[in-house]
Amino acid sequence: MARPVEEACERYLEYGLSHPHEYELYYLHEYELLRSSPKIAQRATLNQAVKQERPVVQLMKGKLAAQLGGSPDDYTHLEIALWALLHGAVMLMIMKTIRPQHAADMRSICRSSVATLLREASRK
Repeated sequence: MARPVEEACERYLEYGLSHPHEYELYYLHEYELLRSSPKIAQRATLNQAVKQERPVVQLMKGKLAAQLGGSPDDYTHLEIALWALLHGAVMLMIMKTIRPQHAADMRSICRSSVATLLREASRK
């Protein structure tokens, strides 16, 4: 049985790849919201930008804390790293930068990268 964080990462990839238009629209909408309020965008640090009323961020940080111990707020940087890895992989595959015949390899690389990040985080 998959562990919760690994399963959540796999589902993120699956959703982005099976709903590419919705996935792109979501991030375009988020970008437009931030762009429409330059004062908010200028004042926000990376941590604040990631925390902005995004339940999925809090959910993932909770999963990380449950799996690795500690408090959800201990995992802000790890959550950002996982999101950057997964979002980058999804976008590379959606945009066909990674050709469809190599998608399985990319997903395998993502899985091993997630495992490495989690293993390193558990050592701290």
